[in-house]
Amino acid sequence: MYAQHPDTAIEHFERAVRLSPLDPMHFNALVGIGAAHSGKGQYDEAARWFKQALRERPDALWTCLLQAAAYAHAGRLEEARRTVAGFLQAYPGMTVSKAIAAAPSAAPVNKRIAEGLHRVGFPE
Repeated sequence: MYAQHPDTAIEHFERAVRLSPLDPMHFNALVGIGAAHSGKGQYDEAARWFKQALRERPDALWTCLLQAAAYAHAGRLEEARRTVAGFLQAYPGMTVSKAIAAAPSAAPVNKRIAEGLHRVGFPE
């Protein structure tokens, strides 16, 4: 995903899941698949993968930012706002700028995340 090759990323994450189905970090592969779908503009599909990752690892709250951005880009603004509200309860001082600064993603990915978060009123 960092190299902006979402189809290849999906293939690699799916292979990782097949090779190590009981991996305790399995949720990271789900997040990666979601991020790849987001990179392809498939925001509903991306949100589905992020939701699955959060079911496996509800304490990985940073995934909520990716999910909220995907919901926003998919036009699912109410779901995005609920996701953001839950995240901000845990991290009330978080802003878009801080979230993007902490993200290891490439600039185009970060830009899409920031745009989605701005769309639902995430604090700047």
